[in-house]
Amino acid sequence: MVEFKAAVYAGDFIEVVGEIVKSGNTSRKMTFKAYKVIAPRPDISDSACDVLDEHIIVAIASGTCVVPKDKQRR
Repeated sequence: MVEFKAAVYAGDFIEVVGEIVKSGNTSRKMTFKAYKVIAPRPDISDSACDVLDEHIIVAIASGTCVVPKDKQRR
């Protein structure tokens, strides 16, 4: 499941944080949040940017990863 919350443009700097929220025998449930932390400032120059005071959530996601027991690392 992925839910997009805000637009992302070329030049934006995104930071993604993930967490394993549940572990089973062969599965792991994970959640993720993506934040925009830096935005370009083309009005100033081609290489200018602003570090945002408040990070903007641009996407949230969750999912389950399953790895058969014989393929798991120990």
